[in-house]
Amino acid sequence: MSIIDIYYSWHFSKNRGVLNAELRADHRVKERMFILQHLPSNSVGAELGVFTGLLSAIFARTRKFAKVTFVDPWWTMYGERYPDWGQYTDFGRLRTEQAYLIAKRRIESAGLPGRDIEVESSYKWLEASHSPKFIAPSINGFPRTAHSLKLASA
Repeated sequence: MSIIDIYYSWHFSKNRGVLNAELRADHRVKERMFILQHLPSNSVGAELGVFTGLLSAIFARTRKFAKVTFVDPWWTMYGERYPDWGQYTDFGRLRTEQAYLIAKRRIESAGLPGRDIEVESSYKWLEASHSPKFIAPSINGFPRTAHSLKLASA
């Protein structure tokens, strides 16, 4: 349920487009939190595909991460608004800057060091020789992320 996903992030957006997108689509945050059980202490990792930062907020608060980088192309790939991906992007009305701002707020509210936000495509970020030990791909962009990982490791 999406309201639970938002609850886990500790921050409700005041922006209608973000709130509509988050309430209407299932982001499966709770189902993906199992990843944290497998992290060793002092992990270095990345989340590829942040969107509005629902899962990012949880990763940012996780003290097992010595460093975690949150990577998303936001406006550099999509321009001012996301394409119409149905409810997930409020039918193309969601602004990329608004998604970035709420993600940034959620990540920075953790108040822990070593939490970096990169506005970049997954492929370009990985190509720049970033090699975290743990990568959490976005749920909706997994095929694209998997392709980026194959290209970067070739």
